[in-house]
Amino acid sequence: MRKTGIAVALLLFSLQSAATTLVWTIENAVFFDNTTLTGSFTYNSESGLISDLLIQTQPGIVQGATYTTEDIDAFYNNINLGLSIDDDENLPFGMALTLFFDSPLPEEGGVVTLNALESRFLKFPWRELSTDAYIVSSPVPIPGALILMFSALGVLARRRKQSVQIA
Repeated sequence: MRKTGIAVALLLFSLQSAATTLVWTIENAVFFDNTTLTGSFTYNSESGLISDLLIQTQPGIVQGATYTTEDIDAFYNNINLGLSIDDDENLPFGMALTLFFDSPLPEEGGVVTLNALESRFLKFPWRELSTDAYIVSSPVPIPGALILMFSALGVLARRRKQSVQIA
């Protein structure tokens, strides 16, 4: 009985661990000049770290750009409000993109409404989204959490097999 309890606890802990890291994907994001904003980033709500950011915009009234994790601005990195990213490689003609979230990113994932503003370092011309854009999350399995989960499932399976043989 004790082994079963430990296995269930490990299984629940592994599922909780995996939920803190989510991939957020931009969907339905179209600027008023009919160009698109696409991409995603990984956010760990426990550590507050953003990784694997890759966001692209198409050229329109302003040049398009590709933004990566290295482009995140430290001065406006409050993930509960939004995210400011600039394309430092193309100075002095680089682009800046600011993402605004209508609510904090939930630990369990879900859908959050998004607005965005892109310009040449906040100078005119600029463009913003014209559609009801949003970001959607999906969990990223953490290797350690997967090991815990499969270990717990193995213990439960062995325990069940022993119960069947006894009966």
